[in-house]
Amino acid sequence: MAIAKDPKVIMNEQQLVERLTVIKNRKTYYKNKYPDNLCYIHADYRTSADCVNLIKAVLNGYDVYKNQIGYYQKDLSNTGDCTEAELLSQCTDVSQDFKALGSHPEILYQKGHVGVYLGQNVQNRWNVIECTPSFGGGVVYSWVDQDGTRRSENGGKPIIMSNGTYNRWTHHGRPSRWVSESYTASKPVQEKPAEPQDEYPVLKKGSKGEAVKKLQKLLKDHGCDPKGIDGDFGNNTLAALKKFQEKAFVTGVADERTWRELYK
Repeated sequence: MAIAKDPKVIMNEQQLVERLTVIKNRKTYYKNKYPDNLCYIHADYRTSADCVNLIKAVLNGYDVYKNQIGYYQKDLSNTGDCTEAELLSQCTDVSQDFKALGSHPEILYQKGHVGVYLGQNVQNRWNVIECTPSFGGGVVYSWVDQDGTRRSENGGKPIIMSNGTYNRWTHHGRPSRWVSESYTASKPVQEKPAEPQDEYPVLKKGSKGEAVKKLQKLLKDHGCDPKGIDGDFGNNTLAALKKFQEKAFVTGVADERTWRELYK
């Protein structure tokens, strides 16, 4: 493995976040089958890539907006053919204090794995993107807590190690050698503008009123028919809600997480 001798800043922070967001949900053949740690995009648009190779590809200028088949990480001059630890070693402001994470994107590291912290969104959720075979596989959003705990997107559950302890990121660092600052801490990264808090009433079977009508309409808009917009949370609304929640979580209660998914 070799670290790049003279890496160049080729994008700003906003561009880094945008490029990573474009490839969110990209399915991968996680284990790289090709020589020289190159990434390869297949005819089905899956990639042969792992966590560090995908990040290196972006930092080496991979055009995420084109679905071109073939090698997309031919030029390693900007990062070098480096390991996860070597990638972190090229970052600035490396720290183990996760309370220090702010609104700037950073490389997250644990032994054998890396991801990219995208900056805090308003809800402080879904603020990491990583290429992983865990919780669904591919390129996915995940969460990080202020103690470094790694949480899945699927309900935000902590990743548990085989010994029963939480899986945690151990270090983070700014990718300043490749990425320049572009936005201020006063404008956190977010998926979309947050809806008012009163848009998240907790509703369950037996609830009634205008909020239930809104829930029923949104469920129907998402293809989960509650068989009526009557403001009465009965068995049909419960079945529709559980059907909607099946793609990520099933609680049978319309809570804040459910409303945020419905508003997408």
